Amino acid sequence: MGSFVIPMTPPRLEFGGTPGVVAIVLLSHLAAFYVLLCVCAHGGALFLPTSPNALLADLRAHATPTPATVAAYLGFLATQAVLAMTLPGPIVLGLPIETEPFDVVYGKDHVMLKDKETQTHKEAEARSIHWSPYDRVRVVNADP
Repeated sequence: MGSFVIPMTPPRLEFGGTPGVVAIVLLSHLAAFYVLLCVCAHGGALFLPTSPNALLADLRAHATPTPATVAAYLGFLATQAVLAMTLPGPIVLGLPIETEPFDVVYGKDHVMLKDKETQTHKEAEARSIHWSPYDRVRVVNADP
């Protein structure tokens, strides 16, 4: 039986990778501030900013945090820090990848297991022990 190698393909990135995620974060915040200004400064009507200075003045007037909101946010962060330091983290019980009857062969873009007795190769697999809603199968409790 001949050996074979299945090359690893790069994973398809959600939202276009880092640039897409950065764009989503920035645009979602800009959209929220725009809606705030539409409601508070323009009576709910859509508007086009006339100048950056006018836009900044509207933001300062309507979106500046108050001492109460700053205190609430700092209290939230303090609560999260206390919970992170005191509560236990997730306990993961997993099985090791069995490689005892195999030699691990590392290639440029793949990992293969070579059977010591029959000298045949098979692709190495690593599987997560927990389910994710973003797994490639897209089915709850799917058996890979």
